[in-house]
Amino acid sequence: MKYTIAICDDDKTQVKIVHNYILKINEETKDECNIIEASNAEELLSKISSKSIDIFLLDIEMPGLNGLELSKSIFETNPKSIIVFITGFKDHALEAFQVKAFDYILKPITYEKFRDLLYELRTRLKEIYIVSEEEKTFILVTKENTFRIKYKDICYFEKSLRKIKVVCINHSYEFYGSFKTLLKQLDMNYFTQCHQSFIVNNDFICGYKNQELLIDKLNTYIPVSKSYVKAVKECLGNKLF
Repeated sequence: MKYTIAICDDDKTQVKIVHNYILKINEETKDECNIIEASNAEELLSKISSKSIDIFLLDIEMPGLNGLELSKSIFETNPKSIIVFITGFKDHALEAFQVKAFDYILKPITYEKFRDLLYELRTRLKEIYIVSEEEKTFILVTKENTFRIKYKDICYFEKSLRKIKVVCINHSYEFYGSFKTLLKQLDMNYFTQCHQSFIVNNDFICGYKNQELLIDKLNTYIPVSKSYVKAVKECLGNKLF
């Protein structure tokens, strides 16, 4: 599992402790975690301006913008992020939950306490990822209609001359376009181009043999050209591991 976590606390010792806790837990879970550190709200906001952050660990009592005020700014740019307040004061508990914090943890933080918290956060992240994947859609605009096609329903795209066919489990759509434009539209974490005329949904690949991909549920074989063999093998490797 990959995720990004941001720690904001004016106590540098506390930041280091939490950082080391995260690294130790990731050794157990085999997760890949990118950790961003800041000692105040302004520094954190400058570091995350163009990034998507999964989890925020925020101290409440900080000079300048406090953690509660900071959380409101965070939700404007990272509405799906999980926020946890880390503080030495019980007085802010109600305020913390009013800004939709996931949890509120009191200092001093023991390893056992933090480990339990991070495991809960990982579970919540997985739930968010599942919902996010369910919501992923391809917007198809034609002269007559606009279609919102969920990624999970698309088996593959097939290009023929100036037309592209979107092949789904129970239906197909056609539109005029180019793969160059299509590749910019799609989140290619979910798709793999295997041929100059085919882009397949990774979740529907169930077999590979003799430079052909077997597409699940359609019992259809898609050709793989030599120039895309490496990309296909990387996709299959990621599916296995």
